[in-house]
Amino acid sequence: MLACPINGGVALDLRGSTRGGGLDAWSVFRPEGMGTCVRMYLASPQPACSNYGSQVRNNYCPSPRRQAVVLSCGTHAYGATNSGADIAMTAPRLPQVEALVERLAGEVAEPTRTNTAWLIEGVATAGKSTALRMLADGLRERGQVAVVAAPPAHALDAGPMALAELAGGLKDAGCVNGQTDVLRDGTMPLAEKIKHVREWIVNANDDVVLLLDEPSSWPDRFEQTQHFADHARLVVQELVRDIPCPRVLTGEAPEGMSFHARESVGAASEPQAFLTDSDVWGELTQAAGELQEGAADQLRDLSPLQLRLLVALTYVTSVDEVRNVLASGTRTRRALSRRLLDALKDNGGYKDLLRAWRRLAHIRRPFAEDLIGGAITGKLSKRSRALLQNCLLYEVDGRYLLHETLREDAHAIGPQSEREDYGQFAQLSRYYGGLRDDAEKQGGGEALPTALDSFYYAARAGDPGLLDREPYFVDQLDILGKTLSYELHRYEQAAEVFDRAVRMDDSDDYAYHYLAYNLDRLGREPERVELNYRGAIELNRTHPWWRARLVLSGIDHSTSWALVCGPTMSLFTKPSMAGWPTRRCVAGSFRLQILC
Repeated sequence: MLACPINGGVALDLRGSTRGGGLDAWSVFRPEGMGTCVRMYLASPQPACSNYGSQVRNNYCPSPRRQAVVLSCGTHAYGATNSGADIAMTAPRLPQVEALVERLAGEVAEPTRTNTAWLIEGVATAGKSTALRMLADGLRERGQVAVVAAPPAHALDAGPMALAELAGGLKDAGCVNGQTDVLRDGTMPLAEKIKHVREWIVNANDDVVLLLDEPSSWPDRFEQTQHFADHARLVVQELVRDIPCPRVLTGEAPEGMSFHARESVGAASEPQAFLTDSDVWGELTQAAGELQEGAADQLRDLSPLQLRLLVALTYVTSVDEVRNVLASGTRTRRALSRRLLDALKDNGGYKDLLRAWRRLAHIRRPFAEDLIGGAITGKLSKRSRALLQNCLLYEVDGRYLLHETLREDAHAIGPQSEREDYGQFAQLSRYYGGLRDDAEKQGGGEALPTALDSFYYAARAGDPGLLDREPYFVDQLDILGKTLSYELHRYEQAAEVFDRAVRMDDSDDYAYHYLAYNLDRLGREPERVELNYRGAIELNRTHPWWRARLVLSGIDHSTSWALVCGPTMSLFTKPSMAGWPTRRCVAGSFRLQILC
């Protein structure tokens, strides 16, 4: 018997498989007439995800080292030790989110809602992503197959990652099995892979619901990476906007998409019980209590992230300092993050925490606890670890993630050496490669997303030797080539990678263009340079950079530059003036003429 802090005494109904000699999932049900039901999850001592069935959230598994039970009283999150004697909240209650999830779970599960979309809007950190995860639980309790896609915002491989997460979720739900191998075929165009995933979703059954976190933020935002953004947009178009199945989205509405209902959530929470629970805060208990006592009337409209940052600021400085911050009106998540960074730097005793913050900013999806205090973060003091786990990171189904705001702010900590950055990317590639291998042995759907993570970090490390598998998507070679060329200036290796990409997918205009570009930087094979520049233009006539660089390449071996820029530029066709630095200068001065 466990006492739920909300509903009073409830009885445990233990269910689930006995994989590994212990229960993977426990369910707790209310007696008739007693408020909200309670559910418990027991982390299994396994190294990677396996298919725990519809009760376990897809995409992520509980941390194998946590060995804790997580109870959900309706939408109140609690954590407990395996004995069940110690129950503690891991986040403040979000009443508006709770009410929305309860209502939406009923609406979405209605049989008539087979081709309907809902949108959850709200300010950053208001709880939109939390609502989506809680909604997944509510739908699964009603027998629905809830599949979540939450690729990293603005990632170069966001499109392929969304495909991998959707396919992995369908596999864990038993909707597909060996069919997902087509996503591992790097020679298959992205559009064909999207078609396969779309068919799996449509043909699965009427119980599939797609839960899509911030799809409008999947495409990258910069002009030079529009090739990757176009791929993410194609995924959004085919698997978010136009697919005929129930969908719930968060964030901004994708262009051209209509909704059955648009729901809005705010940041208001109920912080008192959260801040006064010593089982939550441990080392930070006194600071959390001081914050509640000293500023209670100013906390109710703050998000969980803002509350955590204020606890950290109270611990590092004082509650008086925090009261001054709140009184000054600088309470946005970004202002609080920057204020905390300044306080940590001024203190001088938190270099280990600043180092960990910066390094964890490289990690884009929820990670297991074993990364904290290890080779990635470096050794942490007791107080730094407490600040990191309780205030900077938040839990996603038993794993951890640095909020995107804090990831973006990490650059303010100060630069690492390039060698250290690329070394961490290499470590992460090997780490996720191990997770991929473990997931594959157990047949889990998480094998696909973790494989993409391993590829991504190998590409960011600029090390082709880390690619221990053939790429699943040509985008992975394009990202590696971009790192080698743009960041590391290793043009010969970059040209080799882009040549491999062209051979893998002869419709990849990005690879054609940058094969030509890197050969051009090397001053080699001018005919091949021109051929590949023209190949990129033939495949994509709308990209302004493709034609501009063809014109630039003409300085060395044709009169095209003079034709475009006029007789006054004939000077730059002279051999002594035809080097790459000169062309860069000319390109900057005459960009408008080139693009015309």
